[in-house]
Amino acid sequence: MENEISKHTLKIIKTMHDPKTPLRKKIAEVALEIFIIVFAVSLAQFLERQKEQSVKQKDVKEFLIGIKEDIQRDIQGTNENIEAYKHYKKVYTYLRDLKPSSHQPADTINKYFHETFSNSFLRPNTSRYEGFKSSGKLEDVEDKKLLHQILDYYQETLARIRTSELSYIENGSKLQDICIDQVIENDDGTNNYEKIILEPKYKNLCKALIPRAQLFERYNNVIAEGNDIIKQINNLYPKN
Repeated sequence: MENEISKHTLKIIKTMHDPKTPLRKKIAEVALEIFIIVFAVSLAQFLERQKEQSVKQKDVKEFLIGIKEDIQRDIQGTNENIEAYKHYKKVYTYLRDLKPSSHQPADTINKYFHETFSNSFLRPNTSRYEGFKSSGKLEDVEDKKLLHQILDYYQETLARIRTSELSYIENGSKLQDICIDQVIENDDGTNNYEKIILEPKYKNLCKALIPRAQLFERYNNVIAEGNDIIKQINNLYPKN
């Protein structure tokens, strides 16, 4: 391109200094050469922008197809968590309602007591999103509706889940601290689990650990919003 511009520039200079060429013809030829130069520069800039845009959209496509897979894994993990918390609801409701006069089998009490040492939380796949965001490329997503859905999913929906889970995990840790401080397990297989469970502080924590409707609602929002984003990406790239 530079060679072409130089070639036409030299032709302009040559024409301007040619004493044999009439002025009107000089003006016409110079105007033509200037037009050719301007057109060539504009075309080159246009092609360069097109090339850059093509590269950007290739990156966007790779990003969107990638986060589709990430969100699919999030949804799978969310479904597993929903089932886990349904089980925790059964566990902590049983422990909250246990009374001294209930005469529950020791094996059942032991089973539910040990269930409290497990927990479950969502581990969202955010690395790809965070990397694309930090590189300043999110604005390259041309479908702004989809972009806003993605931003809401990663910045709002997943954040709300994390808030609920942290509160749950914190109460679970308090319950485990009570168990660690007070549990007695004898050589003959007996223990003081029931005594610990019947303490007011333990009961109150069990009540707090019964999963609330809000937690399930937030998990269902992850699934609903995630599926909507996946649908939009599939519409953009139906063969991927």
